[in-house]
Formats: sequence, structure tokens, C-alpha cells
Amino acid sequence: ETMVLAHGLDRGRIFITGLSAGGAMTSAMLACYPEIFEGGAIIASLPYGSAKTVPEAFDRMRGHGMPSERQLQKAL
Repeated sequence: ETMVLAHGLDRGRIFITGLSAGGAMTSAMLACYPEIFEGGAIIASLPYGSAKTVPEAFDRMRGHGMPSERQLQKAL
């Protein structure tokens, strides 16, 4: 909100993107604050809600134990 007011930004043109850990933050921001962003791009990262601990995140990155699509939807 500070940036919108200070710089006269168009709220309809606010996007977010991130790579790797930045992609995880992008995923979290889009899931938690959908009203802020017009859209976003998550590059080389895990989906929001796919891991709750660091060891789980490493497991998911290796392709093990990924939640189902339904479980990921519930995380939102």
C-alpha cells in the first residue's frame, strides 16, 4: 500500500515473481494475499502448502511425498 500511495502505482498492474526460494515466497504471497496481486510467476519452486518442515521440503524437491492436488487446494 505504501508503494501504491508513494508512487501512484496502478493496483491492477501489480505482479510478483520468484525463482527457487523466491518462488516459494511468491507462492506464499499469492496464496495469502490474492487481493494484492494481478498475477505472478513461480519458477523452479514448490507449490504453497507442499511442505511444513525443512526436511519435508527437501523430500519434496527430490520428488518424494508430494501432496495430492486436492490436498494442495485445501492448503489455500
